[in-house]
Amino acid sequence: MIQESDVQGSSSKIVVDVQVSHATLILANPPLNLVDRALLAELSDALGRLARDDEVKSLIVTGEGDRAFCAGSDLKTTLALKIQGTFVADKLGPETDVFSALAEFPKPTIAALNAAALGGGLELAACCDLIVAKRGIKIGLPEINIAGFPPTGVVRLAGRTGLGRINQLVLLGQPIMSETAHEWGIIDRLADAEQSPLEIALNWAERFAQLPSRALQMSKRAIAIGQAADCRAQLAEVLAFSELLAAAPDALEGPAAFLAKRAPAFSDAPLPDHREAS
Repeated sequence: MIQESDVQGSSSKIVVDVQVSHATLILANPPLNLVDRALLAELSDALGRLARDDEVKSLIVTGEGDRAFCAGSDLKTTLALKIQGTFVADKLGPETDVFSALAEFPKPTIAALNAAALGGGLELAACCDLIVAKRGIKIGLPEINIAGFPPTGVVRLAGRTGLGRINQLVLLGQPIMSETAHEWGIIDRLADAEQSPLEIALNWAERFAQLPSRALQMSKRAIAIGQAADCRAQLAEVLAFSELLAAAPDALEGPAAFLAKRAPAFSDAPLPDHREAS
């Protein structure tokens, strides 16, 4: 078992804190806890180790600081990889694999949203079984604003909120507040002023510690079968669309304009027939 004393140093982008019967993963890539390749590698390693630790009954994922649980991807890296033509191979593909590892984690998982969850941050949270969030924080999938879309989000969030609402999140690219996200079913519980999202998550973790582990794990598997029996195949198909989109000029113009803090000049050139992405 990983001991509490093994909490990782300040140079790590994931802090792992294991208590008596649960583990907390803290995204620690300030100021916005952005998802980059180093964070993904650490997250993948931590998930593998914690899945094998029989004393860990549940997992909490939260973010460091009060600016963002996670505000998505590092756009400088995203733009560089798109210019190289390796965006899907070097970024989206590995990210999807690690997020899937979280979604398939064998024990109950809880996302505690202490601040904004945007883009990849919301996608990561959607891979958890339960989501608790602070009131008044922003929730959204803004990728359309930089000529992209969220692969994991379109697959995993649709099951939480339904077609009409996932259309609003993805196609409009405008954030909603956590209160609305709760009404839509994206967030399972809102934290009141007296109790933080992490405190609620810890209470749930204590409840999981009292329940039979084998029954919890079998229940989680049964729920997954009922909701997304072929989720990885769906994600593979969606990544093919990402590959096609990443090769278009707008895929470079979007993040370049965002980083330069100017309005994008999208070309509006039509994509090839969608079947070419399959």
